[in-house]
Amino acid sequence: MSTPEFDIILLGATGYTGAITAEHITTNFPTTLKWAIAGRSPSALETLTAKLKTLNQDRSPPAIILAEMETEVLHALVKRTRVLINVIGPYHRFSEPVVEACAKEGVNYVDL
Repeated sequence: MSTPEFDIILLGATGYTGAITAEHITTNFPTTLKWAIAGRSPSALETLTAKLKTLNQDRSPPAIILAEMETEVLHALVKRTRVLINVIGPYHRFSEPVVEACAKEGVNYVDL
């Protein structure tokens, strides 16, 4: 089994809760953490990354991953990480395929 590219991927990073979570990771987690933010809007992800750079200059910015809620895309996404934090909503609509992908790929899953 190969080593995942990231320690954490934050899915839905540009929403209200996602941005708060990304800010917390930026200001409190070890700077050696390999992480990424994922979502559907490249411009929103880039805007968030720019904001995060101002919060902790010692941390490399997170990688940006464009992600859609399609089965194949989700499986490819979760294979890249040890832990997936899902803050994409609405949960009743989007959580099940993300949980399923993590379970099938053996990736740790966290949501709110």
